[in-house]
Amino acid sequence: MNFSSSGVILLCPSDMKLSLAAFLGQAAAQYVPGQNPVNCGSSYFRPGAEWPLQSRLGGAQSGKTVRLCQNNYGKSHYYATLFNTDTNIPVYSAVKIRRNKYASTYPRPSSNWHYMCNGLCGSSTPSSSSSFYGNLASVGSSNFGNCDRYQPQDNDYLGNNAAIGIDRGHLIPNALMNQNEDASKATFTLTNVAPQYSAFNQQAWNQLECMVRKFMEEEINNQDVWIFVGTYGKVATMNGSDSSKNNVDIPEFYWHAFCYTGIGL
Repeated sequence: MNFSSSGVILLCPSDMKLSLAAFLGQAAAQYVPGQNPVNCGSSYFRPGAEWPLQSRLGGAQSGKTVRLCQNNYGKSHYYATLFNTDTNIPVYSAVKIRRNKYASTYPRPSSNWHYMCNGLCGSSTPSSSSSFYGNLASVGSSNFGNCDRYQPQDNDYLGNNAAIGIDRGHLIPNALMNQNEDASKATFTLTNVAPQYSAFNQQAWNQLECMVRKFMEEEINNQDVWIFVGTYGKVATMNGSDSSKNNVDIPEFYWHAFCYTGIGL
């Protein structure tokens, strides 16, 4: 595979079939619903072209996407997600990041997936045109019903691994962000996840993620890159026959875009 300054985009069919155990450690439980605006677009997108693809969704779908600046509650944002509140999966997540081959890494966080984005909790309709903090936190089980109108909750994924071989598939992976403990924890939100068939997640997709990290550390060590990871299409819907759960689309494709603007390759 050739990486170049013009970038590379990889498109992978989702049915190519590490079971992701639902573990994370986050801040103390906190339920603070509502949007806390912040303009994070310039941190992750080309100037003048922030939040790409949103307008291309067209019609009603364009108005059902939200611009999340992904963070743990009360802390800095580390990446951005264009999230579709109708399909309950991200259109994409985007990050500007560098890897240092000599830096230490933090272990995969250990806890579970009940953390939810406060920015999507409450009764108010979230803005589709202004970005805001995700404010990921443990909102408490009594507040799940106040938070799952515009985002999935853990129960929406439970049972689908055994039934149809589905994992919670990170878009921006924990292992990419694990040189910063707080950033690593911030990847464990279901707004940064889409259903992935287990074999695809554990094999082809896992190998791609590993290859990207290796390239960053060995070929362009400690230099900035831009990474977009997204979904496209639909092959099925989870929970369609279970009225107690939210529907969650299973994407037909996953895509990965990598851009390095330096020289010397």
